[in-house]
This record gives sequence, C-alpha cells and structure tokens, in this order.
Amino acid sequence: MVAVIDHHLNPKPFASDYFIDTDACSTGELIVRLIEEARPVLGGAITPKAAAALYVAIMTDTGSFRFPRTTAAIFRMCADLLELGADPVRTYHEVYNTSPPGRLLLIRDALTSLEYHYDNRMALQCILQSDLRAAGAEEEDVDGLVQLPFQVKGIVLSVFLLELKEGWKVSTRSKDDVSAADFAQSFGGNGHFHAAGARVKETYTLEEMKRLIVDNAGKVLAEAGVLTPQAA
Repeated sequence: MVAVIDHHLNPKPFASDYFIDTDACSTGELIVRLIEEARPVLGGAITPKAAAALYVAIMTDTGSFRFPRTTAAIFRMCADLLELGADPVRTYHEVYNTSPPGRLLLIRDALTSLEYHYDNRMALQCILQSDLRAAGAEEEDVDGLVQLPFQVKGIVLSVFLLELKEGWKVSTRSKDDVSAADFAQSFGGNGHFHAAGARVKETYTLEEMKRLIVDNAGKVLAEAGVLTPQAA
C-alpha cells in the first residue's frame, strides 16, 4: 500500500490511498491532525524529537508563518508542539542560519542576474552550473532565493531558474490572485497556488528558457487581471 499525505493541488495518481487537504498550510499540519485522530485508538504520544520535526515541517512550509493559510489554529498547533519539546529558537537557527559560505555568493549571483518584467510586477533570476562551481556550492543551496524579489513593492510573481546537469528547474512564487501553480503547469509542473515548480528536461538554451518564462508569466498575469491582454 502506498499512501499520500499532501496539501498540493492536483496530486499525481500513483498511490492507493490519499489524504489531501489543499486548504492546509503544510503537510506537517496534516500529520499532526492524523496523529491526533489516531491517538484515542492507538495511544502513544509525540516525543520531543517528533515535535521538533513537525514544527520544522510547519515552519518551513509556511515560510516562517508568513504565507497564506497560516491561521490562528496553526499557531495553537505549534504552541502545543513547543510544549511537547520543540525549540523555536534552535529550530530557526539550524534551518536558516547554518548555510555554507557558497550560498551568499549564490545570492550575489542571483541578484546580479535579476530582471524585472511587466512594469516590475514579475521578477526573474537564474543560476547556472558555472555559478555553482565558482561558488563551491550545491544545487540545494539556491533554496529560498526565489523569495528575494518580494522585497520590492509591486512584485506579484517571482521565478527562479536553475540550470541542472540535465535540463532546468523552474521555481515560482506568487502573491494575491496570481497562480504560481498555473505558471508551473505551463512547464509540466505543479504545486500550491502561491508556490510551485517544474523540471524541464528539454535542452533549451538560457535565452530560450528566459523567453518561455517571460511569455508564460505574461499569460498568468493577464489571467489574474494584473495586466491587460495587450500588455501581456
């Protein structure tokens, strides 16, 4: 038996059982809810180590509690996890303040590559394999860099392009009524409404990928009413 516990839109049909709630803020929330439902029958308790892991799952999936669907109920759930042994200070430090030196060099390179489109409503950054080698960094060191452009007023769609050893990884985040999932689906990907991604296996050049990204971003922004069809 294969079971899927998830909160993404349109999960792929490969499992025998699904527990899907797209209104949940995180998969960690769903696991806590399942544990609470099962406890009267199975007994047991959440250990301090498990509480810490569940807190990390919720914290990271909510962008440190700043993404939509971060509700009062989620803060109460996290308060319960703290009482069970999760440490928010240590957790935040270990997740966000223990990056390798190369990550800051990648932030520099990502910001150097930054482009604005559609009257500064959309931002595009990219990191190439040559950037990774020069920084002595790994592909996972770019995680979270897609969020950087939201420091700029007016940005509602941010796209991060990573060159893989074979193909490309496209990560996208959005705000308001702009669908990151719709954008990712145009590249065969999926995800949340405001956070999604895709992997492109075709051997497009960097300029070809940029053109595809900007064109598809224009369509998504127009569908959300951010741009007129003529502007897109």
